[in-house]
Amino acid sequence: MGYGFTLGDVAFLRSPDGVAAAAEIDRLPLTSAGYLADVAKARTLAGDRAAALLETVLLRRKAASKVDDPVRWLFTDAALQQATPTPVARHRARRLAGRTAHDVTCSVGVDLAAVAEVADRAIGSDLDPVRLAMARGNVPGVALVRADALTPVTRSTAVLADPGRRDSAGRRRWRPEDFAPPLNALADTYRGRDLAVKCAPGIDFADVPWADEVEVVSLDGAVREACLWTGGLATEAKRRATVLRSDGTEWTVTDDQDDTCPVLPVGEWIIDPDGAVVRAGLVRHYAAAHGLGQLDERIAYLTGPEPPPGVRAFRVLEHGKYTEKALKATLAKRGIGRLEILVRGLEVDPNALRPRLKLKGDGDASVVLTRIGRAPVAIVCEAVSSADRG
Repeated sequence: MGYGFTLGDVAFLRSPDGVAAAAEIDRLPLTSAGYLADVAKARTLAGDRAAALLETVLLRRKAASKVDDPVRWLFTDAALQQATPTPVARHRARRLAGRTAHDVTCSVGVDLAAVAEVADRAIGSDLDPVRLAMARGNVPGVALVRADALTPVTRSTAVLADPGRRDSAGRRRWRPEDFAPPLNALADTYRGRDLAVKCAPGIDFADVPWADEVEVVSLDGAVREACLWTGGLATEAKRRATVLRSDGTEWTVTDDQDDTCPVLPVGEWIIDPDGAVVRAGLVRHYAAAHGLGQLDERIAYLTGPEPPPGVRAFRVLEHGKYTEKALKATLAKRGIGRLEILVRGLEVDPNALRPRLKLKGDGDASVVLTRIGRAPVAIVCEAVSSADRG
């Protein structure tokens, strides 16, 4: 659950003495090999403040993948786990540009910082006094107030919410009513207001019929969030998949695009669409946009003569009916010692299958195990990055 910060801890960490102590402790490796010795040294340096300082340094190191310049930020463990990576937060904040926007679950301020960069005015609120105190230093100059997200303290603002998605034991919540605050309660509270609600991409979107648009966002191949948009913040699309890369490139596909997509036999290439496309239910729309077909209308793998730009694709080497014995023989014939196993539509555990294949050789390959109609199929491929395709 992480260290339980107090308001006194936050005040110390923001003080000149706290900043200097954190910098000193950040010089320690804090790796598993010498962790106990480093903790002892931290206690010698900082006394009863050592626990807060150690947690802060460790959280800042973890935050490097989420926020710019993490050394100036304060976090709690739970707040960092839920924090949005900066490229995703900035993408979402674009729709709030030029508006007065209120983040009603601002936590330590990660989303609020992105909104403040583009909004005409940004306001943040949260019930947790410690997180609010952290936010005051993390996002200086932004108005902050302690308030319950379900008790509005602003009027006529666009509203952003990021409800809690873990229970007291740290387990993920998936049902809208289990979020904190519940998703439908947020929708009722801000009915008639422009609302953006960040939520887990694994929820059933049929459970949030009030959302005018559902956008699923991935970053560098990992699905990060779904955002539920209402009112003037929504576009004409009901469903959208947005794919972001750390290099600044991005693309999107929506349900108002053509979804005419044939079912085709295995072609020269296999394409596994980005998870945002799959989760948003837009595989056919993506396929139609790039001249691809589905291997099976119920399976998300696509095939065609040429993969889309900017994606990792799989050049087909051979394929046939899947049995473990036949696959093992094929891989042995090709001298495959390192194998990536992708499965969709079959009950196959890659981690259990791999040792049974007794891989041996210097070759690399990927195998796609799927179903076409009722038949299990194995497609042995060569994975090729976009850069390697030129």
